[in-house]
Amino acid sequence: MKILPTALIVVASLAFFSEAKKIREGTAGKHRQLQDTCVSDFSTTIATCDKAHLLAVLSAHGPTCESVDVELAKFVGGDVATLDADVDAFCAEADAGHSSKFLPFSGISREGDAHDREFLNGGTFWNEQIEMADGLYKLQSDLYRVLEVDQMSTTGIAWPTSANLFSVYECTKNAAMCCYVSDRQSSDLGGTCAGPGCFFAEPEDNTDICYVDMARDPYASRVKDGAAVYDKVTPDDEGIAEGKAHCHGFAWADGDINEKYKGNLLFQVAMKQNLYDKGYVQNVPGAPMCGCIEKMPVVSKAACTDVSVTEQWTASLTAGALSLNIDITDITYNDCGGQDLAQHYSVLLGGGSLASYVVGEGGCEQSTTEFLTEKYGIIRSTLTIAETYGHPTQAAVSIIFNSEVAESALDIAKYTIADSGGAALGVTGVSYGSSKNIVVLETDPQTFGVAYTISVTGSIVKLVAPMIGLAENTSADFVVATYGYEKNVPASAEYLLYADLDLPLSPNYNYPNIPDYSYGTVPFDEFDRVAYFMELESETFGHQWVWVDLDPLSDKINKHGLPVDVLNFHHEGAKGPANIVSNQPNIAPEGSVTEDISVEMWYKDYGTSNTLAIPGASSSKFDFGDVRSSGGNYGSFQIHSITSKSTLFAFNRWGATRSGVTDIGIGNSPEGQPDWTFEQNAEQYSLKKLSILARASQSVQAGVSNLASALPDAEGYHLLYSIDNIANRPNYRSNVPYDYDHSIFTETGSFERVAYYLELTSSTGTEWIWVSMPTFTPDAKMLGVPIMSSKAVFQETINDMNVYSNREGLEGTGLEGGIEFWPNSYTEADASGMPGAVDNLYDMGDTMTTGHYGSMQLHAHTLGHGVQLLSFNRWARSSTDRCDIGIGSNTKTGSHPDWTTMQNCEQYTVKKLQIFIK
Repeated sequence: MKILPTALIVVASLAFFSEAKKIREGTAGKHRQLQDTCVSDFSTTIATCDKAHLLAVLSAHGPTCESVDVELAKFVGGDVATLDADVDAFCAEADAGHSSKFLPFSGISREGDAHDREFLNGGTFWNEQIEMADGLYKLQSDLYRVLEVDQMSTTGIAWPTSANLFSVYECTKNAAMCCYVSDRQSSDLGGTCAGPGCFFAEPEDNTDICYVDMARDPYASRVKDGAAVYDKVTPDDEGIAEGKAHCHGFAWADGDINEKYKGNLLFQVAMKQNLYDKGYVQNVPGAPMCGCIEKMPVVSKAACTDVSVTEQWTASLTAGALSLNIDITDITYNDCGGQDLAQHYSVLLGGGSLASYVVGEGGCEQSTTEFLTEKYGIIRSTLTIAETYGHPTQAAVSIIFNSEVAESALDIAKYTIADSGGAALGVTGVSYGSSKNIVVLETDPQTFGVAYTISVTGSIVKLVAPMIGLAENTSADFVVATYGYEKNVPASAEYLLYADLDLPLSPNYNYPNIPDYSYGTVPFDEFDRVAYFMELESETFGHQWVWVDLDPLSDKINKHGLPVDVLNFHHEGAKGPANIVSNQPNIAPEGSVTEDISVEMWYKDYGTSNTLAIPGASSSKFDFGDVRSSGGNYGSFQIHSITSKSTLFAFNRWGATRSGVTDIGIGNSPEGQPDWTFEQNAEQYSLKKLSILARASQSVQAGVSNLASALPDAEGYHLLYSIDNIANRPNYRSNVPYDYDHSIFTETGSFERVAYYLELTSSTGTEWIWVSMPTFTPDAKMLGVPIMSSKAVFQETINDMNVYSNREGLEGTGLEGGIEFWPNSYTEADASGMPGAVDNLYDMGDTMTTGHYGSMQLHAHTLGHGVQLLSFNRWARSSTDRCDIGIGSNTKTGSHPDWTTMQNCEQYTVKKLQIFIK
């Protein structure tokens, strides 16, 4: 047991020396191909690689050469006329080759990019473990790898280039810094940790933290944007200060030794001098612990380290080939000559300034004030106009102040409005809005798209408590708003409306109910993109709208609406990029944006667990990474931006009748769950509308194109539905997969007659039948296969029926007949007294019951002794049941005339069903 740790130490030591040897042996520099030369072979060190030193070496070993310039030009692959530039390139290439052999930064910890990123951000066990009294988690024991790398004293370390290490990725200011707020190691070179078990002891205090702009490194702050202010209230106020903090940085000039060895400097500052030697750990909240200066907290001061490196250049000529090698003989780290980071930077970069990042002693107050003012508009407690927005009625504008205002703000004489040309817009009234920080101005009619300026000419003060009043002659702009997507979203001109839905307060979309859509009137067939437009208006949030267009979620347009129970579909997960347009700046700051989205559209309940691993989603809150449950009926209709981690729109709690009202919102909910789940807030909206659109071209409604098209009776009919070939085992309980469906584009009551066409092909040939009649419903959506959601149940006598078929005996005009359309099961009993019906056979007079079987039958009572014309049954049971289908009456002995229970669909290779209107 005691031998094992020793064995481990030996193995680690061997790995260390092997690695160091490998890196040192990889110092070969630039080589050129063999050349005929008057210079004899040599190998010699030179102070540096340049034209003068190389010419001196060649002269010493080529005394018979007429021109060593010519020889050098041959060796470096150039020309005497461009020798200076060619030598510089030759040397630079050798230097780059040397740098390429540096130890990768990932080779320090050997824990991978994720560890190194989180370490630089202030996390991982390197930062978070606490040394215990029994020696467990002793930093210098656990981090022996840092000491190993430090002892590789003549090894260059490469700067990390992976974007995964964002805090040090692409530094643009030629400086980097680490800032620490804790000390986890006792008995070392700094800090207040006094012994094992010290928890959040403080480091040596060498700086003041001013503030953190979290947008500089959203990976470290874990938010897209935000700020943390650490500036003291007064210079001697230690109670509200940030506590002790220690910052330490380094800088480099382009092309200097500090730049080449800045990977070594990062290792020294981040891992060796502060972590290993002093035990300094953990980041300033909201910022990385170590990073490019422009991604770090703004501070008053920082310690500084620079590097001195002795490189030995060796030039060698062997058999006419010139090579350069570089060996590191010494790397020394210095304290920048006693200068702090800002001073060193200024000298190193010839007057360069870090004043935006290292502000000097006493500079925090001014820098923080300027930052808050410039980025957030946070100034002294002063009454200001926070926002103005025009009402879509185009007859009012709201002024939102940053605090409640006194009734003196309701003086109409204090407000004027004019357009950019100076033309006045009359103010006709003034009142409080939904709260006393909102003043609503009623105006003369506004012109859409015009920008107006409101000027406040009189004094307005806060309602209560001391506060600086609004400055006189304060002005604010607003743009006239309007309702709908037509003017607000120019791209909508390429789209056709599928359906509008006024979102209900307490719907019941339990089986078999469907939403009460208002469908578009322009027909279309194929589409390549869909769009959603939600529009809301309330006193709380004003007029809100959002447009999202995306790739289709299905090739069926009706599968883009609410996924109610009876339709039996859902959409979920990441769906790639979508175009987002909104008047909400938290969704689209510039008005429009393209971002990756996720959708959560289902009828069931749902939970917070992010089982689909949507990037950035929470597993504890309802947001853009929820999981659909297998049961329940809460209902979700949501689209989210993954990129900005925001809800674009949400409509929830619609699955079935329940107490309370629905959840509705645009953007993240300001309270509760981000996606508005459980909000029950629908009553606050005076307008709540959803539009579903498709990018498509208007289609021309097809006529009759089948074996009956030559019939005079077929003239003037237009195709409404078509199933080109009925499946052998259809399951049409919830939805019918029509190949053509124009029912939603057909205005109710716009037709007088309907015709049904059935074509069947088997091994014995093709038979067809055409049956036309006066329509039995004015709603085209109820003429198709009578599924539950259509609520189509018809059993009645039909007069003036015309029948044509290539089957003998099935032809006649002006006939009396009947229909039996329903999605249910049925019995043989004659419930309606249909002529020719009997009680012991399934025929033209059956009785509908509960259950799911499905009947779509046409009969003729006055054709012969009464016959079946067209039968399509057993399509609503399950996907394993074969359907019943037939033309004419079924005459097979022991069978039923209307083909019920035959399950004979498979005998036909073609089963075309079409419905026409006229």
